[in-house]
Formats: sequence, structure tokens, C-alpha cells
Amino acid sequence: MDAQELATIAAESTTPTFADISVASNAIVTALIDEETVLTVDEAVAIVCDVVGVPVARGGRIEIGSVAVAVVAEQVRTASVLGYVKVVHATRLAIARLIAQGLIVPTTMGGSDSDHSITVPYQVRGHGSGVQIPVGRVLVPGSFRATPGLSVVGDLALLTMERWADVKPLLNDRLLRLLEECLDAARRGSHLSAVTLMGAVLEGTWWTVAEKLRKRDPQLDKLVAAKGSAAPMQVKVAEVLRAANLPAGKASADALLAFAGQVRQVRNYGIHSTVKDDLAAEKFFTETGSYLLILQAHSHLVQFLGAARALRPRAFRK
Repeated sequence: MDAQELATIAAESTTPTFADISVASNAIVTALIDEETVLTVDEAVAIVCDVVGVPVARGGRIEIGSVAVAVVAEQVRTASVLGYVKVVHATRLAIARLIAQGLIVPTTMGGSDSDHSITVPYQVRGHGSGVQIPVGRVLVPGSFRATPGLSVVGDLALLTMERWADVKPLLNDRLLRLLEECLDAARRGSHLSAVTLMGAVLEGTWWTVAEKLRKRDPQLDKLVAAKGSAAPMQVKVAEVLRAANLPAGKASADALLAFAGQVRQVRNYGIHSTVKDDLAAEKFFTETGSYLLILQAHSHLVQFLGAARALRPRAFRK
């Protein structure tokens, strides 16, 4: 394996996903709850490393022993130093995104073209050199803090992803992304976007539960297979929950269905501009209304997960 092949594998292995950047963003926002806190980039990287369980390995290198060529690529991908480089990449992109969103501001300047990559030494069968791994072509400050006057963002319950960890079994990667963008919109005051995205999150969780419970009811199985309108599916899922004789079963199923229906109507109103004005729905597109809906949505998902887990514990593990 030549140096270029090694560099390509290393770059691919250290490119963060949307989820990686979201985790880094949430860790940084949480660390800045105290408005006077100032973080350097290295401190932010260390915080994210701690959150994701990756050792801080600034002086690490890629070691490849005498192994078959087919195994070399896997040894590169699993090198512990690359886990650290991936966190650096994710943290830099998270800082740039938080600055663009106005949630944090620089306190000291920093950054140059040389910061866009990290040189990692490697040794292959006794021969060594170094490989440059890109970590985001963005300029980040030497240090930063929460934007003065916006520290409340870190204190508002449920406006960061980690506050939703208790309902994560209901959320696949697509729903996690929708939720992150919903909360981002709420933090920036885009209330219409926040509410409509939350509607999509809730509908997606109902489809998730329907998929897990489809074998309990032939009609539900057909509705899931058809992937049609959400409303009939939600009615049938509620019927399955009622029939299970769970604690507060009928009342709980009725409440879950009622809230899901309300959010579905509000979401549909929000995305269809030709629909007649609905004052009851409009109230949710304000700061107070959208925040209230987010709070209610979290409570709804906690109850929904509890009911679904009671029926199929293994399908909704933590």
C-alpha cells in the first residue's frame, strides 16, 4: 500500500457523519451553559472525546505490522489515532456551524490554512513517513464562548439533542437528523420550521412503532406494507395498544392518538399554504407555541415508547 492509498483510507475513515457533528455540537453547547465559560478548540476536542469515549491521541501514529495486504486497509481504519482525528474534524465543523448559527462567538482569533489538515505519522513494516488527513476546510477561532444574551439556549430544556436520549429507541438516523434540524430551527427562532419538522419526527416514530407491532394485527400489517396515509396507521396502532390491556391502556392510547392527530393537522396546515387560515394552528408557530409543542412532543414520545416497549421489550432496547 502506497502513501496515497493510505491517505485516502485515512481521510474516508475520519470524515464525520451528520450524527458525529451533532454530538460534537451538543457537547459544546452543554459545556457553555455558563455564559462566562470560554473554550479553546483543544478544550472542545477534549470534551467531545470524553463524550464519545475516544482517547485524546495528539501524538498517536498508524502502526502496520507484517500482515497480508488485504488486512492493511483494516489496520489503517481501526488505528486509534484516527478515532481522535475524526473527533477533531467533527469538533471543528461543529464550531463553524455554531458560529454560523449565531450561538457562539470568537473570543480570540486563530486559524490558518495549515489547520485544515493533521499530519499523522505512520509506519509500515519498519518504513515510516507521515500522511496528511483533512479535518475540514473551515477557519475556527482560537477560543470562543456562548453568544452574550443567548446562554438561555443551553438552559432551555429539550433544545439540545442529548435531552432526547431517553426516546432514542424510537429514532432512526433519518429521524435523528429531522429532530436535530427541528431543535436547531427552534433555537434560531424559525418556529414554523421547528413545528413542521417536529410533526415529521412524530409521524416517523409512529411508523417505527407500527413496523415493530405489525405482526400483532393483520390490518396493521397491511397498512405498514402499503405505506399510505399516517392517519389510518395511527388509529390502528392505538387499537393495538388498547387491546394489550396495558396500565391506563385505553386512556393512554386515546391520549397518544389525540396528540398525534393534533400535531399531524398542525403540520399539514404549516406546509400547505393554500389551506384556509386556522387560528388554533397558528398559535403553535409562535415562540411560546412552538416551545410548548416541543415539550408536549417529548412527553408524548416518552409515553409512546413506554407503551410500545411493554408490548415488545426487545424491539425497543435502550
